[in-house]
Amino acid sequence: MTKAYDLDGLVDLLSKKSAATEDDVDTLVPVATRLPLRDAVRIVIEDWDDDRLRKVSAVILRDAGPAIQSLDEIKSIYQQAKANRPT
Repeated sequence: MTKAYDLDGLVDLLSKKSAATEDDVDTLVPVATRLPLRDAVRIVIEDWDDDRLRKVSAVILRDAGPAIQSLDEIKSIYQQAKANRPT
């Protein structure tokens, strides 16, 4: 079953910065704030196309639901956004 997402819902795009030591906690670094979900997934898939490490460190924070942290989920949302792109 495919999840439904509000592609125009505003989100924050962050990137995980790996901890320096095992005792440290990963830090979330803001990349872009208050942009539509469709734009956030486009940035991760298209703009970061040549940077796999950056892609897998992407975190999308939503007001209306849990954070999106899986690259597979981001790819799925990207495909939905492409299919629903206004003409």
